[in-house]
Parts: sequence; C-alpha cells; structure tokens
Amino acid sequence: MIKKFVISFLFFFAALLFCLIISELLIRNHYLKIYKPMFEVINKQVSDANGIDFRGFNTDNFYTKLRLWDDVIKKTDIPTIAVGGVDKYTKKAPVVIFGCSFAAGDNIPFTESFQYILSEYTHRKTYNFAIGGTGVQHIYWYLTHRDYTDYITNPDYVVYIYINDHIKRMYRYFFWNVFDTTENLRYKKVKDNLERVVPFLKPLYSLYTVKAIQDLIVDIKIKNTQKCFNDFKFIIKEEYKIIKLIWPNTKFVILQYDYLLPVFDKDYIYSCDWSELEKEGIIIINTNDLVHHNFSDAKYRVSDGFHPSGEAWKEVAPAFADKLKM
Repeated sequence: MIKKFVISFLFFFAALLFCLIISELLIRNHYLKIYKPMFEVINKQVSDANGIDFRGFNTDNFYTKLRLWDDVIKKTDIPTIAVGGVDKYTKKAPVVIFGCSFAAGDNIPFTESFQYILSEYTHRKTYNFAIGGTGVQHIYWYLTHRDYTDYITNPDYVVYIYINDHIKRMYRYFFWNVFDTTENLRYKKVKDNLERVVPFLKPLYSLYTVKAIQDLIVDIKIKNTQKCFNDFKFIIKEEYKIIKLIWPNTKFVILQYDYLLPVFDKDYIYSCDWSELEKEGIIIINTNDLVHHNFSDAKYRVSDGFHPSGEAWKEVAPAFADKLKM
C-alpha cells in the first residue's frame, strides 16, 4: 500500500514538474515576443551611451538596488542619474521630484529632462528621486527612510509626476520587466496605516508562470476603478502627512502627464474624482491644462513610443513653473 502510494506520488510530482517546465517555456516565449521590441530599443540606447548591453536580469532586491545607487551618488558630482540634484542654484528653496522613468528623464539627454529644464528656468536646486518602473508607493518608501531626505532643507515643492500605469504598479510584486527578479514594493491599508506586503514564498515569484498568474490577478483587480483609486488616494494622503511632518511649509504637487496612450489599462485622470486630494491641500496639475493639448503626437515621444521627448518637457516645465509662480 505504501509502495503504491509512493509510486503514485512520484508519478504525480513528475507530471506536475513536467507541466511546470512546459508552462515556463511557453510563457517565457510569450513574454519574449512582447518585450523584444522594447529591449532592442533599450539595448541600442544603452550601448550607444555606455558600450554595454541591457540584459534585463537582476537578482538584487529593491533595497539593495537603492543602496547601490545611493553609494554611486555619494561618489560622483555628475547629476545625470535618477537620484541626484542640480547644484547650480542655491538661493531659492529647492524642489524634490518623484516618479518613474518619465520623471527620471529616461531615453533623453539630461539637459532635456523635466528636472534640468525646471532647475534652469526657476534657478532652483532640484533633487530627483525618480526611478524607472516605480510608482506612488515608492515615494512612501523614500519618505519613511529619512536618511534619503534628511539632507534636503525645506523644499518649496515636492512634485510627483503621475502616469496612469502607476495605479496598476501598486499591486504587482515585480517591475514591468518580467525578466528582472527585483522585488517591487507593495503596501496595503491596515486600519489607518500602511503596512508592507511581502509575497508568500518569495522565490516562486521568479517563475514566469507565477508572474503570469500575478498579472492575471492584477488585471482582474484593476477592473474595480474606484477601489483602486481609493487605494491610490490613501497612499497619497499618507505621504502628504509625512511631507508636512518633515517639511511643514512644503507644497505637494501631482503633475498628471496626459498623453492618451492605449498601453495603459485605465484612464484614472479623467474617470476619477481628484478633488478629494485637492481638499486636503494637494495641488493637482494636468499637462493638458498647462499647454492645452495632450502629448500623444510622435514628436513628444522618444523612439520607444512611450517616454516623453525633450520637446514635451520644453513645453511642460516652464508652463508648470509659471503656473506655480516658482
């Protein structure tokens, strides 16, 4: 009886392992087809700049990656990486920038980025904490790790450059690049606080099958637009509390980057009510309201078809500064 059970178990385990291997191969091939065009663009851009190829594989967790970047920042005066400051101006109070690759200025020269143009136009020092692939939850991480913010003295503005995909990113355990094993940050509301969500059996999230299942779960979750936006608003409000605690006189501004691309699952900019955040004292600015058009035209996008070109920021940054009388 025991022998029969063992044989049945081994057969079941072998069948399960075989199915998993087939699933991994099929899903990996599916992801390769989706990501190949983007990797070709990234490979060319990175190779042109640094003479290296972007492989998309990284076994570091998010915390390790941040610490490595921080070490680099402390050893260089070149403000061309995601986290850093423009040190040219010091007379006016500085500006702190958060966001993803849009705010970081990926795929464009540093001198064409929102950070650089804003600093030049306003004569203000800027600190840019934007990192590609991140979202609203990463602002909370930075603000609750004070060693990243304590050296910044009384900024006039904290600016968060928002895109619609940030809502979806709140629920994912991995970043946009499924070939990267870096863990994405997640938080959940527990009573009136945010608590870190750690994936169960974390090593399993390196499997393409698990990532595909996670994508499916997130796609189902974001169908509830109002619930997702409520989660977003709660994180924003918690971040605003911390900002006021650290820098009592600082204004928090959300800059909605509006370019109407169908790659994003939902248009939370127009389908949701942002007035609740404005009532809290948060300033909401839409790029369309600044320049009276969206940025869907090709000249406002780089070769990957997604990220803003320097032409976009040349219009947005000065109009943004004028709007706030910076």
